[in-house]
Amino acid sequence: MNVCPSHFAIAVLVALILWAQRASSQLPGDIDLTFNTMDVGFGKGYGANHNVNATALLPDGKVLLGGGFTGYEGYPAHYIARTLPDGTNDTTFATGEGASSTVDAIAVQPDGKIIIGGIFSSYQNIDRQYIARLLEDGNIDTTFNPGTGAIAYSGYGTVSAILVQPDGKIIIGGVFNEYNGVPRNGIARLNTDGSLDLSFSVGDGTNGSISSITLQPDGKVIISGNFTIYNGVARSGIARLNSTGSLDVSFMPGTGANNTILSNAMQPDGKIIIGGYFTSFDGTLCNRIARLNTDGTIDLSFVSGTGADNFISSTLIQADGKIIIGGSFHNYNNISRKAVARLLPDGSLDPSFNSGAGITGIIANNIRNMDLQPDGKIIISGYFETYNGVSRNNFARINSDGNLDTAFCKITGANYSIISTAIQPDGKILISGNFTNYNNTTIKYIARIHSEGTLDSSFNLGAGPTSPTEIRMALQPDGKVIAVGYFTEFNGMPFNSICRLNSDGSLDTSFTPGSGANGFIKSVALQTDGKILIGGFFTSFDGVSRNRLARLNIDGSLDTSFNSGVGGNTGVLAIKVQLDGKILIGGTFNIYDNISRPSLARLNTNGSLDLTFDAALITNGLWYQSSVVLAIDLQSDGKIVMGGYFTTVNSINRNHIARLHASGALDTTFNPGTGFSGGSGSTITNT
Repeated sequence: MNVCPSHFAIAVLVALILWAQRASSQLPGDIDLTFNTMDVGFGKGYGANHNVNATALLPDGKVLLGGGFTGYEGYPAHYIARTLPDGTNDTTFATGEGASSTVDAIAVQPDGKIIIGGIFSSYQNIDRQYIARLLEDGNIDTTFNPGTGAIAYSGYGTVSAILVQPDGKIIIGGVFNEYNGVPRNGIARLNTDGSLDLSFSVGDGTNGSISSITLQPDGKVIISGNFTIYNGVARSGIARLNSTGSLDVSFMPGTGANNTILSNAMQPDGKIIIGGYFTSFDGTLCNRIARLNTDGTIDLSFVSGTGADNFISSTLIQADGKIIIGGSFHNYNNISRKAVARLLPDGSLDPSFNSGAGITGIIANNIRNMDLQPDGKIIISGYFETYNGVSRNNFARINSDGNLDTAFCKITGANYSIISTAIQPDGKILISGNFTNYNNTTIKYIARIHSEGTLDSSFNLGAGPTSPTEIRMALQPDGKVIAVGYFTEFNGMPFNSICRLNSDGSLDTSFTPGSGANGFIKSVALQTDGKILIGGFFTSFDGVSRNRLARLNIDGSLDTSFNSGVGGNTGVLAIKVQLDGKILIGGTFNIYDNISRPSLARLNTNGSLDLTFDAALITNGLWYQSSVVLAIDLQSDGKIVMGGYFTTVNSINRNHIARLHASGALDTTFNPGTGFSGGSGSTITNT
């Protein structure tokens, strides 16, 4: 279970401050300004937490971005955000609840107002079906009223292309069948107030989607996408319309593209660069890119060779006539170019532009949109995690030679949550979680930092765990590290959800857990005798039934003397060993070994339930969330502090934090008042 990143930050900060108090003369509570001076603040450089589908450059250098994300740099951002010129989040952009779903297109009017399109049905909780206009500050512009908006009869529609004409009218394209109750298939033109412009007559429109719209200087409109007909006339992937919306029959693309055209861009001479999924145009082989003459015929002087080996989704034309392409390709004309490349005007590869390793990503890697800045730098966005080996989450800027602009969206600290920490005797700090980068260095899920916060490069995991995952850990007295999570390999070796590392980060091959756990391990704790307790969502360990809790010997083998019976009915997420050897566990369970224990229990040293522990009744008043104990700690007097998702303990209000007596009864002298607010997003976790 993920927990709120802000509380991870608090927990880590508290741990570090306590350590710093012992090591220096700073006043308690002061921030240690000497710790990781590269880090400009929590969340800085995280980028977008999901795909970025559209961007728009503003005259002041700020950048608008829209997509499938719900956060940017750790700040809530519901499918739309604005950055400062350096790529950091612009907190003055007040989107509030934002869009209800993905934003696929953005266009900016000359007056600074912002048109957005996508698959959303509301903006700031006001009905806006697929289309809305925002004020410059991010609030909805209620003077723009699309009525019922764009509707797709299939239920799966979007506005994926927007063009603002010089007269202020707005052409939209995408997947829809009507606009404000009037039939409009795939394309429509709106008046400046959002109403449908009935003078733009598209007839039956397209029989498929529109991905890109370009306005010619003479007012004619180029549309491209995944269609084969426009108003009853065959037009495969591309068509040109007159300013009235009728088909321009002088634009003759022949049989057109044999697959989707995702992007079109017009050169100053009127010729048109197209990119997409297609492999031929009007019967001529051209892999994913081609240039058309002004009449729609293919320009045979544009020679791309074998072209791109996967789709091209974005095309830009520089002032010098060179062409930048972005997409999901790995090669262009049999030369390695991952997802972004620059071509000479004749279609050949420009060798002076080199993206190196290009973009990579665990789930997907593609560039969906690009924008060219006046200084020649290029904003790229899409679905990726790195650019040329440097972490950049779905949004980056590259220099005119293809190298990453490291000053833009610079990552400092960890780029995602730190879930657990451990301080070594030498003052170095181990951190683990679901991060993939620390201080602009790629490192997967576990790292060691020096006492001042910089990365310790002598701790080397190699390839680390298979991903995606999150890592928790426990530091042994000998300096070795138990790492747990949900993985099947670690540094190329088979390890299921648990392994042990040497003090330099390498795998400890003397630790042999066999086939390991058959599910997620979410908690780990060490006993004084060196044995290892693990909890999570697994139901067996090394082929032996163990429901959500097990104990291992020092060598990683299962300790069969520890028998939890049928164990917990769901996950064990926190483990704490008492001085007497008894074991406190917390989690999502409400039963342990067939006995009611809501979220908290204490076990004897052999794994059996300690019936002398008067387990508190922990409940959650939120209808959509059961009670969960995520963290347990012990005071020196034996009292128990716990945190998680709960609102009452023994029918007394305790929002997410409480203290119990050693017997398990609620300690009413510990009164956090209203506690933590924020419902299911407020949690406390062990570090």
